[in-house]
Amino acid sequence: MPGTIGFIGLGNMGGPMARRLIDAGYSVVGADLDADRLGAFVDHGGTAATDPAACASGADVLLTSLPRPEHVAAVMVDGGVLDALAPGSTWV
Repeated sequence: MPGTIGFIGLGNMGGPMARRLIDAGYSVVGADLDADRLGAFVDHGGTAATDPAACASGADVLLTSLPRPEHVAAVMVDGGVLDALAPGSTWV
């Protein structure tokens, strides 16, 4: 069981997935551009990250649920998330 799961993208698909992980007993840190989505995630028991790179930096496993390839590139490359991942962590 991973120590911490990071989840970037808490929308229509990512939000329910992140909540199910919390319900299963995992420690989940999340990031989303939409403050309401992030607030709902925190209300469900998740921890809000200050930004996507911070979400990734403490994650043993990082999950992303982003709508388009250019969003993934913007977050993972331009947003510094790939550089923030710790050695040995896994990105799904």
